[in-house]
This record gives sequence, C-alpha cells and structure tokens, in this order.
Amino acid sequence: STLLASIIREILENPEADSHIVTFESPIEFVYDKVPTVSCEIDQSAVPEHVSSFPEGVRNALRRDPDVILIGEARDAETIKATVLAAQTGHAVYTTLHSNSVATTFLRLIQAVPQTEALSIMGSLIDTVRVVISQQLVPSTDGRRCAVREFLVFTDEIRQDLLGTAVKNLSLLPLRAGELVRVHGQTMGQHAQELMRKKRITEEHANLIAAAEQASWDSMQRYEAVPHG
Repeated sequence: STLLASIIREILENPEADSHIVTFESPIEFVYDKVPTVSCEIDQSAVPEHVSSFPEGVRNALRRDPDVILIGEARDAETIKATVLAAQTGHAVYTTLHSNSVATTFLRLIQAVPQTEALSIMGSLIDTVRVVISQQLVPSTDGRRCAVREFLVFTDEIRQDLLGTAVKNLSLLPLRAGELVRVHGQTMGQHAQELMRKKRITEEHANLIAAAEQASWDSMQRYEAVPHG
C-alpha cells in the first residue's frame, strides 16, 4: 500500500503526466486531496461501498477513459483476468498480491486461476507485466521503518524465457522466475545486505531476511519436485 501510494503521488506531482487515475481499493487507505497536481485527475472508489467488486471496478474504469488504473488486490481469477485485460488494452495497471517474493507471486497467480485456463492467463500476464516488486517493511536503525525490496523488470528476453518455461511445464514457472531474479533482478536478501552495509538496518534483521528467503526458496523447490496434475 505504501509503495503504491508513493507511485500514485509521483504521477500526480509530475506536471507532464497528464493522466486520469482511477483507483479501486478495499478500503481506501490513502487520499490525495492535498497533493498538488497541475496535469492529473484522480478518482478513488471503495469496494464494496462504491462498486461491488474489483472485477466490476476494472470494467467500470474502462468506461471512464483512464490512463492509470489501480486495483487494490488481485486475489481471485476474475480479478486477475480483468486486470490483464485492462493492461492489454493499453492502460497502466497497478495491483497487489499477498506473496513474499517474485517466485511466490507467480505461484499464487497460478494457484488462483482455474487449471484449464492457467496457461492462457499466465501467458497473457507474462506478455503484459512490466515489473514485479515484493516489499517488506523492517525496523531501521533510526527507529523508523525501512523498505526491503525484491524485484524483476521484464525485458523481451525474460518474457520469452518465462513463456517458454510455461509452455514446457507451467509448474516450473515460479522456480524459473526466482532464478531470473537472482541473475537479472534483486533478491530480498541482496537488498537487505546492501541496507546493512549502509547501516540502514541491523545485521540481525538482514540475517532474518536471508534465512526467510532461503526457507521460501527451499519450499519452492520442494513444491516443484511434486508432480502436478
């Protein structure tokens, strides 16, 4: 939520953005009434108070000529499909998913959609996604909180790699995504070590993040070793 709010605020404050931003949130956590903007307009709606669901919100948004659409959470197949469709029609779409890494983001997405549609939906998602960021806030050395982030930016080469993996064996997609993060992106553990060297977080918290990352990776490998029907 904090990262998405920062992204929206940056767009609003950019005098050249010239964007119509439409958000659907449950609940609305941040409002932007006091953010100065000269080129943007933002409309915020709450689910279910203003619109019945996130998929209905996407359909509602597409009738309002938006440039940017924010979907609070892509937690089910219908929302995921609607979000991908919005991105395919040329809109910048931001959403969240409960996961702790890029690899588990793909795992959650696969688990959320019907098995008969999984390959088609994941293929469309890989074709449209621009970046996946995982974030956790940990205590910082100044007594506040610090964002530790993992990310993978999707180039044409990475898309082709993931699409090839999905066609070959969809269940290998999360593991392959995790491998690509290590080569082309930034893992949570790598960022934690960098923040520790800069004395932004303590060695204890960096080690806890590294241990959690290794446990998640081990669990992912065990999951991929199990045949999926």
